[in-house]
Amino acid sequence: ILKHGFKFINLFIPSGLPLLLLPLIFIIEIISYLFRPISLGLRLCINMIASHILIKIVAGLGWSLMKASGFLFFLHIVPLLILVPLLLLELFVSVLQGVIFVALTIVYLGDVLSIE
Repeated sequence: ILKHGFKFINLFIPSGLPLLLLPLIFIIEIISYLFRPISLGLRLCINMIASHILIKIVAGLGWSLMKASGFLFFLHIVPLLILVPLLLLELFVSVLQGVIFVALTIVYLGDVLSIE
């Protein structure tokens, strides 16, 4: 607001909006702009937690089978073989989430800085 003055408010008012809908749309737009960083951080956090939980479950299954299998000692290999593709998938998702985080941050900052 210090840099652009009150031109920043025009960001929340779409062009061609009827005067009757102006207060409602203005409030909705402000709420959506305030929740963007929250949703961005929440999405990143949930994706990281979900992949960690999945790997923990499969590794726990492999550990339980390794401890419980007497003469069937090869049963623990199956969940451990599943872990390798899961770890590669988690690495891919982590890189993808990093790219999405950076791209959305650039878009959000671009919205704020390109006020005309």
